[in-house]
Amino acid sequence: MPDEMVLATTLIGTEQRVRERLQTWRDTGVDIVRLYPAGDTLDEKITTLARAVEIAHAID
Repeated sequence: MPDEMVLATTLIGTEQRVRERLQTWRDTGVDIVRLYPAGDTLDEKITTLARAVEIAHAID
């Protein structure tokens, strides 16, 4: 699988990168996103998920 495809279809990277990808997806009509939060422990995964939700809610 080409790197470009992975980067275009996943939320990997900095918060700014995630924000940009979510905005792009929203602008093109995507209205459902499945998140698999990163983290080694449940607490880390929950923290990552919570931050992703905050970023998604902040998208215009």
